[in-house]
Amino acid sequence: MLKHNVLDEITARLDPSGLCCIATYERLTIVRIISNLLKILFFCNQSDQI
Repeated sequence: MLKHNVLDEITARLDPSGLCCIATYERLTIVRIISNLLKILFFCNQSDQI
């Protein structure tokens, strides 16, 4: 949960209003992909510990 909140903060900062919508969309897409990868890695690490 903590990691997800940090990623949400980063995503919010990477989305400044007034910039080009395409550039913002591309950044958010990259952040979402990284976020999903981190969630998968975090989930795998958790299940290894159990």
